[in-house]
Amino acid sequence: MEDKITLVKGMEEMRASLVDNRPMIKPMRSGDRSKGREEGKRLDRVLDSVQTSSITEINDTIMACAKIVQMRLNKIDNNVRRNGNNSEPVWKRRLRQKVTGIRKDLVKLRECRKKGLG
Repeated sequence: MEDKITLVKGMEEMRASLVDNRPMIKPMRSGDRSKGREEGKRLDRVLDSVQTSSITEINDTIMACAKIVQMRLNKIDNNVRRNGNNSEPVWKRRLRQKVTGIRKDLVKLRECRKKGLG
């Protein structure tokens, strides 16, 4: 019964939090996998009684289960995802780095021209 209450609370938290604010679920190391399987089996018994009606609810349930297992193994990282709304997209960051690199090359070319090497 305790597992079901914990799972239901976890599912409610997952539904309430936006996707960008969910905690990061880290992959388990080989030593933790056997413990994780045991916790997973306990949650499987509880999941038989949980009703879901949409893909979103299924996803929330899976995330809640993963969070519960990692909390029980003390492996949860409460940091939000790194690419949240505050950071710029990856393509923009790459483009900005390329522009910076090209500008550095232009400065070097101008210096060579001034010295009469080019």
